[in-house]
Amino acid sequence: MAEALKLVKLTTTWRREKNVRAIRENDPFDILKSSEDEMLCFYPKTYFPTPDLEGRPIYAEKGGLSDIEGVLMLVDGNMDRMVDYHIYGNEVYMRNLFAAMSARAGRPVHTITTIMDMEGMSMKMIGALTRNYIAAMIGIDKEHYPETLGKMIFVNVPGFFAMGE
Repeated sequence: MAEALKLVKLTTTWRREKNVRAIRENDPFDILKSSEDEMLCFYPKTYFPTPDLEGRPIYAEKGGLSDIEGVLMLVDGNMDRMVDYHIYGNEVYMRNLFAAMSARAGRPVHTITTIMDMEGMSMKMIGALTRNYIAAMIGIDKEHYPETLGKMIFVNVPGFFAMGE
C-alpha cells in the first residue's frame, strides 16, 4: 500500500508539473507546431478502429520506417514537443479508444495491444538519439501510465537483435 501511494503521489506531482490537463486540452498541431500528417511521414503509426480478439484497441508502429532525426527536424529539435505529443496520445487517443472499446465489448477495457513492425530496421537507425527518445517514451509509460499495455507484439524483427532464452 505504501508503494502504491508513493507512485500515486509521484504521478500526481508529475501531472501538475507537466500540466497534463493543458496538454490534453490542446490540439496536436499546437503541440507539434506541424500537422500530424507531417509527423506520420517520419514516424508512421496508427490506431486501428477494430479491437483485438480480447476487445482491446490496437496500436501499431512501423519502427523500421521511423526517422527520429526527421522528427526532431520537424519539431525544430525540441524533444519536449515529442514528449507532450506522446502524453497527448496517452491522454486523448488511448482514453477515447478505451471508452469506444468498452462500449463495444460491454465491459471495461483499460489495456491496449501494441504491434511493433521492425521491417527495415537497421543497426544504423539505433543511435544515441533514437535510444534517448525511446527511453523517454518508455519512462513516461512505465511511471505514469502503468498497466495500460495488455500485449506487445514484435514482427519482422531483424536478425541482429539477440534473442534471449
